[in-house]
Amino acid sequence: MTLEEYRATLENIDFDNSGVRLLRQLQELIDSVREQHGQPKIRQDENQRDLPGIVAKMQLAIFSHLKTTADPEGTLKPQYQITLKASDDALNAAGEGALPDDARLIPVGPGTPMSIFGLPSTEMTWKEFQQQTRHNKFRDSWVDSISQVVTFSLKNQLAKDNSQVIVSYDGREAYRVILTTGIRYFNGNREFNIYFVEVLRRRFGDPQTTLLFEGLELACRFRSLFLERNSEFSSAAWKLARPEALKEFASSMERELNLLRRDALDAGIDNPGQWVGLVDPDLLVPVSEAWRPLELRLHETLKQLRKSAETRETAERIQAAGPIEDVESYRESLVSVLREMETTMRPLNANIIAAMAEKLKTGPPSSD
Repeated sequence: MTLEEYRATLENIDFDNSGVRLLRQLQELIDSVREQHGQPKIRQDENQRDLPGIVAKMQLAIFSHLKTTADPEGTLKPQYQITLKASDDALNAAGEGALPDDARLIPVGPGTPMSIFGLPSTEMTWKEFQQQTRHNKFRDSWVDSISQVVTFSLKNQLAKDNSQVIVSYDGREAYRVILTTGIRYFNGNREFNIYFVEVLRRRFGDPQTTLLFEGLELACRFRSLFLERNSEFSSAAWKLARPEALKEFASSMERELNLLRRDALDAGIDNPGQWVGLVDPDLLVPVSEAWRPLELRLHETLKQLRKSAETRETAERIQAAGPIEDVESYRESLVSVLREMETTMRPLNANIIAAMAEKLKTGPPSSD
């Protein structure tokens, strides 16, 4: 309404109006309290007795204020958002790249952001979050990403946030983890507003050729990540990596493995029926049989290496002797797994890429 239109509706306010009844009850309450203490009732002038007029003026003033200010009527938050709260003292005590156990994760808005992790959207501490997700295979990557967007902001390294991507608890969705605001209060408390934005999926054209393109893209990504000599995740790269970089190295590798798994599920690689007639099963079955045990060993070795590296970092922070030997032994185990992957998977991967590329040559005809 316009101001004049709203003013016209206020002409109907009478003594039965809820606002008028409230003021009348307040007057009666004050008079009763004064009488109990031997005081006379407050004398009311003509304006004070005109309660409908008072309520009309009040409502018109509120309406006018809302019409002429930038106060929002409502706020829509289409993305998942979590606010993390902690103090400077707790963040400093947690150590490099870590978050304090008592930091609070607070879901924001009408959505269910904690459902990304398979949890109810209720407030919890950072320690509780880690405990409740400890059995999920993607939990370490969640902890890394959330920790990094917060700790990078403390170092003014916001550009690194762009690399933070996580996979949902069931492996079917991928989310960018973005820090939108970091607030520091005068008392040393901090708030970090973190958004989880679902990664865009785009599909065009014939479903069969789309499936082939997605499978081919996954096969090529796998080759680039693990099977090429100059890959950052090759056995040679792990052999030469600096000890202090192993934890971050392992985190990056886990993230890429998780995204590969999400994209494989999205492409229906886990559904053999989708691939019948597209790729010879005699090519797919050996790949699956070879990859499954290697993937399990890879994830387990990465987990052990990360844990050992974290223990070493803690020991170094308190100036104790860290178990560097364990870190190196897990590095050697990982190098061994990667070498086996390179030997076993390289010819199988090459066969799949060649078969998919050949199949695309005889894909469905155009609509012309």
